Amino acid sequence: AELGRLPRRGDTVNADGSGLRKLTHIRRGLKAQFPDFSPDGRHLVFSVGVGAPNRPARIWITNADGSHQHQLAADAKGLRDLFPRYTPNGRAIVVSRCLPNDGVCAIWTMHADGTHLHALTPYATSGVAEHTDFGLSISPNGRLIAFTRFNANGIAAQLYVINADGSHPHAITPPGLEGGAPNWSPTGGLIAFNTNQARTGSRIFTVRPDGTGLRALTPDLFPHNSVAPSYSPNGNSIAFSSDRRYGDGCCLDLFEMNANGTGEHRIHVGLLRAGMVDPVWGPAPATG
Repeated sequence: AELGRLPRRGDTVNADGSGLRKLTHIRRGLKAQFPDFSPDGRHLVFSVGVGAPNRPARIWITNADGSHQHQLAADAKGLRDLFPRYTPNGRAIVVSRCLPNDGVCAIWTMHADGTHLHALTPYATSGVAEHTDFGLSISPNGRLIAFTRFNANGIAAQLYVINADGSHPHAITPPGLEGGAPNWSPTGGLIAFNTNQARTGSRIFTVRPDGTGLRALTPDLFPHNSVAPSYSPNGNSIAFSSDRRYGDGCCLDLFEMNANGTGEHRIHVGLLRAGMVDPVWGPAPATG
């Protein structure tokens, strides 16, 4: 399997650290981020933008070999589209759509061709009820969506789950964990996430979709962080990013561990450093 990306561009690398290659080709000054492979492995969706009012993030798509890159969803003035994720059947893409000028975000869905955008969660912009829904993972059966809700009811960050139609939103992690960056296991029985989403000292945990069975997988290395877990397609491994090797928190390396938290090791990718973030798994390149 391949995994990995770097800020400002998209790259893939084999799980053993070999075969690093650049996939995205975007204009200087823009960022390619939050990638996700289509279920059939033929396409990759990602966000392109810098967050500035005149360059809000948009959803782009490319073939898995990096060819035919183009914007997917139509522009919506000032709105920012981030964190695209395919549904398991590949027919739709769920995104975080954010209001202009660093406004709050909500969970939206669209057809895989970028049409028929509509909201699954509302924009919460009123006073003490204001909050942001960002980052997401879809259950393997496509019936549930997990995401991070920031600043709801005075809670910095917390994992929520909704039905695929946006109904029945409810929290599944304790407020004190500040859960974020959910990633559903291939069997659907667990969700991996990182704690301390709004501060340092993040760790990787797992939880059942009903909120039971909390378990820590990575050690407490405060003030260092272990973030952005991603299950391998067979569910045996989890990739994640960590700044544990750097005294000033300057950089992030790519790590892998067994799904039970054992066997942690860094994936060596040559001379690259400083930005191994948001790993996703995809199909291995064709051989022969």
